[in-house]
Formats: sequence, structure tokens, C-alpha cells
Amino acid sequence: MKHINLLVALTAAITSLPASAQITKTIKDCEMVLGKPAKIHNTSPPARSYVNKGLHVQVSYEAGRAIAIVYRSASRFSSTTISNERIKKIYQANNIDPDNIVEITLPELRSLRGVYKITKDKKILILNDQSKNIFAVYDAEPMIRQLRKMR
Repeated sequence: MKHINLLVALTAAITSLPASAQITKTIKDCEMVLGKPAKIHNTSPPARSYVNKGLHVQVSYEAGRAIAIVYRSASRFSSTTISNERIKKIYQANNIDPDNIVEITLPELRSLRGVYKITKDKKILILNDQSKNIFAVYDAEPMIRQLRKMR
């Protein structure tokens, strides 16, 4: 249940960033691309939600830099999945080389649904749960630390 709460909190904090936001970019840099936030979340870590190019994008920031990003389709009426083409663009916007991604198994993630992958250098953790229409990109170290605190 704690893992689901974390995902809900991260989703609530991260669901509004567009495909052009990048991990480690400053708030100012993200907002130059995404525009003014639709909502600022007083969470830990702090997050801002944006609507951009058909996506709800939510970004969590630590020390003023993007550490987590969740992308969802902006459709109110259906749960359309994020297309593989859109996922490729999200990878590109976040400087993720698809050839540098491997599957990951973490005990902390067992209760969450989705496909989990990590970059070979262990910097970016990816959840792609098309049933919930979420694509999240995290700076892996803070995310894994947070998950381990919760178990």
C-alpha cells in the first residue's frame, strides 16, 4: 500500500510536464519549454504540473532541478495510451538512448504494475504502465532511496 501511495503522490506531483522537459534541468529551463505551471504542488519533493502538446506533465524538483517526471495523455474522456512514437520523443527530450536501457527488478516495485527499466549507468528509472497511461522518468538514486525508506 505504501508503494501505491508513493506512486499516487508522485503522479499527483508530476502529471503535467511536456515531452520536452528534461531530467536535471532547472525549474526555469523546464518552464521555458512547458510554460507556466497549471498547478504547484506543496509536496515533498515539491512538484509542478503542466499541460503541453496533448500531455499532462508533472515534474518533481529537488534543489531546483527536475528529478522526476510523469507523463499522461491529456484526454479526459478515455485512457488513451502514450504511443510508442511519443515515448521515443520523451526519451529524446530526456537524453535517453533506447539502446542504453535495461530491464530492472527491484523488490520495492513488486506491488506496482508496469514495465520497469533503468539506464545502464543507473541514472534514470522508467515506469511505463500503459494501463494507467503513465510514463515516468526519475533520477534513479533519489527514487530508489525513497522506495527503500518506505518498505
